[in-house]
Amino acid sequence: MKIVKRVSNFGKKRGKYIEYYNNKRPHQSLGYKTPSEYYFGINKEIKAVV
Repeated sequence: MKIVKRVSNFGKKRGKYIEYYNNKRPHQSLGYKTPSEYYFGINKEIKAVV
């Protein structure tokens, strides 16, 4: 049971970290935007050109 709880807990924490990393944490290499802001901003610019 302990292993199942640990694996389950790891999955939840991993999901929360991925959410934080992609949607809340600004990245210096992306001009201090989050990966989501950068990705969706680039797509809007591309669609505007096309």
